[in-house]
Amino acid sequence: MAGTLKGIRITYLDRTMNPTKRIDAARAVWLNDTWVFYEGLITTFARNRLPVLEYFDSIVVDLPEKPSDFMIVQKDTEEMGYLELRKYIKKIQSEGYDATRYIVDAHGKIAFSLVSVILAVIGISFSLSKSERSGGISQSIAVGIVIGFSYWIVYGFTLSLGRSGSLPPLVAAWTANSLFGVGAIYLFMKLKT
Repeated sequence: MAGTLKGIRITYLDRTMNPTKRIDAARAVWLNDTWVFYEGLITTFARNRLPVLEYFDSIVVDLPEKPSDFMIVQKDTEEMGYLELRKYIKKIQSEGYDATRYIVDAHGKIAFSLVSVILAVIGISFSLSKSERSGGISQSIAVGIVIGFSYWIVYGFTLSLGRSGSLPPLVAAWTANSLFGVGAIYLFMKLKT
C-alpha cells in the first residue's frame, strides 16, 4: 500500500544526544497529509528515573518526511544516472548520513565509461605487436580474456575498498583505470619503437 511504513522506530534526542522519547509502531499510514501510527509504544526517558511506557492503538505523529522521501531510499545506485546520484548524495549528506558508498559509485560511473577505450588500446597494441602475432589468434583471445578479467578483479576490489572507507572514493574508482591506462600507453608506445 502506498504511504504505509512497517516496523517503525523513531528516537528523539536532546542537545547532548541522549534519548528523550522513542516511538515504536507496527505500522504507519499517511492520511490527510499526516502520519498515523498504529499498534505501538511510546517510551519517555527522564534523567534519574525509570522510563515511562505508554501503549497506543493509534496516534498522530508530526514528521516532516512524506511518503516520497522514503521511496528514494529503495532505489539502487545502478538504476540511477550520474546526475540523479549526485543529487541523492547531497540529500543524504544534508540529512547527516554517510554517503561514502554513493560517492564511490558516482566516481565509478565516470571511470567505467572509459574502460572500453583503455581495453581497446590494449587489445590493438597486442594485435599489432610482432611478438604476440607468432602465437596466433587463440593466444590473442586468451590474453584478451585474461586482461578483461584482471580489470574486473582490480576494479571490483578497489570499489569494495572505497565503499568500506579503506580508500578515498576518487582513488577507489580510478585505480583500475589508472593501472590499465598506464599499461595501455606503455604497450602502444612500445609499438612505435
